[in-house]
Amino acid sequence: MPSLTDKWYVAGGRVLPPEYLLVEITSFCNLKCIMCPKTNRQVNTEENKVMSWEVFEKLIPLFSNAPGDGHNGCLGEAFLHPDIYMKMLKCAKQFNITVHTTSNGTLITEEIARQLVETGLDKLIVSLDAATPATYSKIRPPGKFENVIAGLRHIKEWKNRLGSPRPRIEMAFLGMKFNIGELPDAVRLAHEIGVEQVTFAGHG
Repeated sequence: MPSLTDKWYVAGGRVLPPEYLLVEITSFCNLKCIMCPKTNRQVNTEENKVMSWEVFEKLIPLFSNAPGDGHNGCLGEAFLHPDIYMKMLKCAKQFNITVHTTSNGTLITEEIARQLVETGLDKLIVSLDAATPATYSKIRPPGKFENVIAGLRHIKEWKNRLGSPRPRIEMAFLGMKFNIGELPDAVRLAHEIGVEQVTFAGHG
């Protein structure tokens, strides 16, 4: 029986090792976003699941062959489980691979921000589709716009304090009829709080 670190086999044929891993940490989420297929029960994702450390350990042999790794929630929020997330992040970074995470940003405290910078997360993509609390609350209840902004400011402050360029912060803006007018202000706000790229996508 070949090991993961020797030869690679699928259905009896040899294949190359994966170039990228997407590690789905959890299906828990603290928000009920209006456009999310999970909120609207349009997916069959199991509710309230968290990847155990024992399962994650089985992926470790893959890290030495994969240059990229994403740590996310499966239609969930990875920072609901910061201790598990940080343990997995620290493990992955020991293999000198690029790691990114997608988040709604509502749970990024100053302590989480510090650990993200110190551990060397390469990229954080935060979903933020508004420039005002009122519009945000309509899109991503019961999230607080102020918490997202505060979390991103904490990351910017820790990057400056520690002289680190990482993590690169990107913002994902999902445009709808009632929030599209806030896009210019959202871009200006993003620049102010240390976001390096804003990605826009239309919805409906």
